[in-house]
Amino acid sequence: MKKLDFTLALALVFAISIVGCKHDDPAAPTDPAKPSVKTPDTGGPAATPNGVGAGIVPAPKDGKPGTATTPETKPDGKNLVVPAALKTPGYDYYGLSNTNPVDFELKTAGQSNDLTGSRKFTLTKVENGTAYFKQTHTGGLTRAGEYELKADAKGVWVTSATEVQMEEPQLEIPAQPKPGMKWHVKNSIENTEYSVVGTEKVKTPVGTHDALLIRGSGTSHLEGKDVPTESKFWCVKGLGQVKSEFHTKPKDGSPRTVVMQESAKK
Repeated sequence: MKKLDFTLALALVFAISIVGCKHDDPAAPTDPAKPSVKTPDTGGPAATPNGVGAGIVPAPKDGKPGTATTPETKPDGKNLVVPAALKTPGYDYYGLSNTNPVDFELKTAGQSNDLTGSRKFTLTKVENGTAYFKQTHTGGLTRAGEYELKADAKGVWVTSATEVQMEEPQLEIPAQPKPGMKWHVKNSIENTEYSVVGTEKVKTPVGTHDALLIRGSGTSHLEGKDVPTESKFWCVKGLGQVKSEFHTKPKDGSPRTVVMQESAKK
């Protein structure tokens, strides 16, 4: 979701090829409603306390692609069933229960080089209480490559991507997203703190949804410069991300805005 949007937005706005990105260890989300609790380290990236109720949630260390969705049949006829325990609110908001393609349009304010295409999640494996996915794209979204994901009891993680190099799985959304939760992402194209804002209405060309809003604040690393960047992501249960916005504020240029949202089939 977020990594796809971020990669496409930067590629469109700045007309650059984003490859060879290295992900540093992400901070785990923190829940302000809970006291600080430290989880035993399993070799994954450690969380950083951020405000009230900080906790440490280690990332998975198997480095395998992730997924979670409704039962699906593999080419060999094996029926895959996602454990009920993995079907968390984060799983639903990420859209892993939706195996149908979702069409998108990506536009830059003041420019005509729009992108269109679709995103699809495919369940590939369920093993040891973890479900694995492949995220593929069509049309202009193929610029972002393919992603491999995993869903476990702690959330949804990106484990690999054809256009992004990462040493550890990166958290996309916590299993139990609540207002005030925060986590940090730092790599060669972004240094961002993400936070769960809450639920609100969001309008797209397809319709109006009740969505969970996730906000990002930090910088994008572009051509040797750190550019202040603000982002928003609206996620709908059963659909996933339906709209996102990116606002960049380069010191030596004009602010730019990119909007990616679901589109109605023509």
